[in-house]
Amino acid sequence: MHIQDYDLQVIDHVRDGETAELLSALSRHLLEWWTGFKGGKPGYRDFDIADHLSLADNIFLVQVCSPTRFEIRLCGEAVSEVIGTNNMGRVISTMGPQNDSDGREYVRLAHYYQTIVETGRCHICLGQLVNRYDLVKRFESVDCPLFARDGTVSHIIGVLVPIPVVPPKRHLVMDQHVL
Repeated sequence: MHIQDYDLQVIDHVRDGETAELLSALSRHLLEWWTGFKGGKPGYRDFDIADHLSLADNIFLVQVCSPTRFEIRLCGEAVSEVIGTNNMGRVISTMGPQNDSDGREYVRLAHYYQTIVETGRCHICLGQLVNRYDLVKRFESVDCPLFARDGTVSHIIGVLVPIPVVPPKRHLVMDQHVL
């Protein structure tokens, strides 16, 4: 991850049938699919990327290995670009190593995924990453649980969308000289 500072704000927990105000059309697309799913709670096999091609670069898929252990199974290009690495295949845990900033962030992310598993609800986040070059990257994510037949959460599917960082307005002040 190579992250010096990671600021994540969970701004909403979505209950069944609810929608939320989102900054990105991609986030809205995934959330509307999840909240509008007919036939119960959506499962892993219910999501077909062919029906959601606009999300491909921004999508990620996490398999729930246990309530505290998660494997990142898919990580789209835009996701990798925002976070600075492709985490596909990475296994993270709430009990993971915390001897450096990356380890602490992966443990923090595992705790976040654990919350999604426990609540069975979509989570909407606004976040900000500051990399080692002090470049700020903001993002919005929608993270949706996918359910196994027994009603437990088997996967988390989400989109992570970069949000432009708006630089502060600068006023040009010119000295006035009296001739």
